[in-house]
Amino acid sequence: MSGASVKWLKRGGIPLVYVLLTLAMTWPLPLRLSSHYVGTGGDLLIFPWNDWWCRKCLLEGRNPFFTTWLFYPRGVSLTYHNFAWLNTAMWLSLSPLVGSIAAHNLIFLFNLALGGIGAHALVHDLTEDRRAAFLAGLIFCFWPVRMSHYNHPNMISVGWLPLFLLFFVRTIRETPKLKAGLLGGLFLALTGLARWLHLTFAGGMVVVYLAYSLLCERRCWNRRTVMAVALIFGVAALLMAPLLAPLVAAQVGGGERAEDVFSTDPDLYSTDLVSYFVPERGHPLFVGWLEDLWGRMRRGAYFGYVPLALAIVGAWRGRRDRGYWLLVGAGLFVLSLGPRLEVAGRTLDVRLPYAWVQDWAPVRVVRHPNRFCVPLGLPVAVLAGYGVTWLLDRLKRPAVWVLGLSVLVLVEYLPWPYPTVQPSVSPFYDQLAQEPGDFGVLDLPMGSRTVAKPYMYFATIHGKPLVEGHVSRLPISAYDFVDDVPLLHGLRESNEMDPALGDISRQLSLLADADIADADIRYLILHPELVPAEQLARWQSWLAIAPMYEDAEAIVYRTRPEYGQDFEFVGEAGDGIGVIGAALSAETLAQDGWLEAEVTWGTRRPPAQDWMARLALVSASGSEAQAVDLQPCAGWPSSEWGADAIARGRGTLRVDPFMEGGTYTVTVGLVDPVTGTRVGRALGLGRVEVQAVERVFEPPDMQVPVEAFFGDALRLLGYGVQQEAGELDVTLHWQAVRRMGVAFKFFVHLLHPETGELVAQADVMPRGWTYPTHWWEAGEVVSDGIRLPLSDVPPGTYRVTVGVYDPETGVRLVVTEGTDGGEADDQYLLPERLVLP
Repeated sequence: MSGASVKWLKRGGIPLVYVLLTLAMTWPLPLRLSSHYVGTGGDLLIFPWNDWWCRKCLLEGRNPFFTTWLFYPRGVSLTYHNFAWLNTAMWLSLSPLVGSIAAHNLIFLFNLALGGIGAHALVHDLTEDRRAAFLAGLIFCFWPVRMSHYNHPNMISVGWLPLFLLFFVRTIRETPKLKAGLLGGLFLALTGLARWLHLTFAGGMVVVYLAYSLLCERRCWNRRTVMAVALIFGVAALLMAPLLAPLVAAQVGGGERAEDVFSTDPDLYSTDLVSYFVPERGHPLFVGWLEDLWGRMRRGAYFGYVPLALAIVGAWRGRRDRGYWLLVGAGLFVLSLGPRLEVAGRTLDVRLPYAWVQDWAPVRVVRHPNRFCVPLGLPVAVLAGYGVTWLLDRLKRPAVWVLGLSVLVLVEYLPWPYPTVQPSVSPFYDQLAQEPGDFGVLDLPMGSRTVAKPYMYFATIHGKPLVEGHVSRLPISAYDFVDDVPLLHGLRESNEMDPALGDISRQLSLLADADIADADIRYLILHPELVPAEQLARWQSWLAIAPMYEDAEAIVYRTRPEYGQDFEFVGEAGDGIGVIGAALSAETLAQDGWLEAEVTWGTRRPPAQDWMARLALVSASGSEAQAVDLQPCAGWPSSEWGADAIARGRGTLRVDPFMEGGTYTVTVGLVDPVTGTRVGRALGLGRVEVQAVERVFEPPDMQVPVEAFFGDALRLLGYGVQQEAGELDVTLHWQAVRRMGVAFKFFVHLLHPETGELVAQADVMPRGWTYPTHWWEAGEVVSDGIRLPLSDVPPGTYRVTVGVYDPETGVRLVVTEGTDGGEADDQYLLPERLVLP
């Protein structure tokens, strides 16, 4: 190879190789650069909104740290939101040239390749061996945990960290120091601007290195070194200040501070010990073999056996400063395991060091233990580079070994096919974008930070504020408006529209009317692909109006419904009030059954007064057989409805137990609450079949005929007694003297013959609670069997009594005749004596 070729490879060829390998390892992303996002969705969809919002702030002079475009109308602080400022800056420059999606993907690819380039530069500086540096660059560039964060481009951008460490180490070890200090400050700033979280990783590595250097590199320290190190942090602070200052001010000034919103459960995000030794989920060579193991582990953390072996060699035989990298790697590894040890999906009762430090501010900022796996790739790469240097000095044909080891690393880390996603977007959003005004939209379902992420992506298309949203560290006050509106509060808690909220248009007006709630939420958008069909049907039933737009991705309703546009009457009752829809609880009813009716009302003009709704059963002859007057909408008088109102009322009608069987029409109409006069006409809601009870008026054959009257309501005609093992069966034959308005209860008591002590009893409603006495017609004969358990009754001779009482008052009916069995004026004493052996 010519000297010019070698020089090209040293200066420009190596970065180009990393770029080309990045394109290959992320296949098929290069083919879908402008049509698909890299990733699978979820958190990924937050970042296009972040970019869109920053561009909006620049163009309109808005404050990027507060927005009313999320949690509209009151807005939310974005001070602690997870911005990737550097990525956004690149996106603002690229998107006008290549489009939003391509710009996002190009920045992702750049950051991925940058990790390899930065690690290569760092390891080359430490080893002066480009072969070792190249292999170390591959390890960090395609470190599986880093590659698996395709939905978190800000985690991918950790590639600035090795460049910072490179110039930080140079600042301490080399002279002159000014250039290294300035570049160290620049790359530290870029590390933070890529994601503030990375400053925690950088800070930890710096603290450990300062301790190492002061112990082992004392000759490097002098006044100039101290000043140069201070220069690094001064330059970084100066560059980061405009974007970092609001976060610092929020911490210093109190209010909703980071401590209030950085909470998480570290047990949920710990790293399984086995995952370090299992190829990453979806590896093409292991699909079908490791599915069960992958399913038991939350996230992969694969070292790779070749990189791990090289790192072990480097830790054993590497340079003098290998101890620093070994200490950093061990610390990150231990922290990534979380507070309790997990092995193959099982959490063991073994407390780990993370449990002792999880309340420290830097650890709380990281929040998820498995995030420590991302920077862990850097010390592994450096140690592997040391290992390669030691090995190649002892092997023949080192170029072949480097090539072979590189191929093995790439095969171990292979993520094909790298995930891409093309969000499904309703054409409605393009239509919405053309509508002037900064009004809000309510997306359903809500209450989940997961479903809010696609809504944020849709907002980059339609440009309208959202009632909800996802903020990485959500202030407590964000849901104040939602909790103030009953409809929204119910949706947040259970994603249900509370059926008790019958004032439908009034609830919607709390969203739509700026004069009422300082909000202008114009549209309600249902996302059918995010909820079960049954839940979607319940939402649409509650709304009772027709959607203004519908496709597979979005069903859209206006929050200011109008008669003739969003709803029509199936019939007009009068005074501008009509029925939009109705539902009956049953098509067949028994006498004394309950009919429940739900009626949705609408208005085309303001009603003139308050009205009552009359729910009626109309016979085939047209006569009103039974009716009940109800409030059309509980808690919302019709005089307050106004025009274009939608209200829902529910009522029940108990069918007269003596109504003739047959088919009846259920009608509803309006009546004056004072005079009872009907206005307009009654509207048919449907038909019900009333089934007459089969009645008997002839006494049956009876074991023992008697003549006992219970008050003026019931007559005991006779009875039958049958004793079986462990129980006594008593059959009573009753006749109704008259119709009764009370559902009486019957009792059978077993008494001690001498003391009168109650030893067993049974209290029942007739026929197993299915045929209450207030259903009985005068003269009707009803036979009822009662079973009295005897298993706990001691042997002896006993008497049996029968009685009737009102369950509401406990008052017994007096036995006025037929007391031949004994004197007992509130119960009938059977003449038989019961002997229990």
